[in-house]
Amino acid sequence: MSVSMELVTDVLGDHGQRPREDYVVVTVVTELGNGKPKFYSTPEIIAFCRKWRLPTNHVWLFSTRNSVTSFFAAYDALCEEGTATFVCKALDEVADVYMPGMSEFIR
Repeated sequence: MSVSMELVTDVLGDHGQRPREDYVVVTVVTELGNGKPKFYSTPEIIAFCRKWRLPTNHVWLFSTRNSVTSFFAAYDALCEEGTATFVCKALDEVADVYMPGMSEFIR
């Protein structure tokens, strides 16, 4: 099994906001079975991380034409100047499904 993570630091990284401390975010999980890797889907990654109490990013699902159009409008408006707080709130409002990231719960 391979678990890939991104390290978010309170000094070097800046994702629109400065975290209080360093933490990792799981980005990819793979298993090697029968000589062929199996990449976990987004729901499988979330379930794996919740089971092992590993941090994840926020997850938004845009499954309708209206939500996708609203996503691109919000992104275009906020991509250059929006901080993580404002971008997350905007995406929370237009997504069909939203699941908060685990990093904010594991401190």
